[in-house]
Amino acid sequence: MIGKSEWFKIRKFGGWGITPATKEGWYYIAGITVPIIIFQSLPWWNDSTRLVVMTIWLLVLFVDVVDIMRKMKKDERERAQEAIADRNAAWWMIGVLMASFLYETISKAMVGEVYIDPVIAVAILGAAVVKSISFWYLRDK
Repeated sequence: MIGKSEWFKIRKFGGWGITPATKEGWYYIAGITVPIIIFQSLPWWNDSTRLVVMTIWLLVLFVDVVDIMRKMKKDERERAQEAIADRNAAWWMIGVLMASFLYETISKAMVGEVYIDPVIAVAILGAAVVKSISFWYLRDK
């Protein structure tokens, strides 16, 4: 789309995504950030216009970054490291979600309320479904 994969490298420390590796990558980041700052600074747009424009801008950015990441060249070792790091991050998130879910459910039950946080429940159940589908899909490969 707009950005090129050779302008970036995979962010290995500090989260997911890409990090500029060349001056063109930094120009890309500036070309995305400066219009947002200017648009948000100008006073003549109402909140709904700002929301619509920012949503479209962020969707285009998301699609472009996913396209850049998809085209990045990684060797087998980098793929394995990324898979292990993502797996460990997923285990951490599942642990925190489970602890939070249990704490909320038990603390509400102790005061006589029945409450299950739907967001946490959907995240945990969705993760189990995705894992099951992944195992089923990869079983025969």
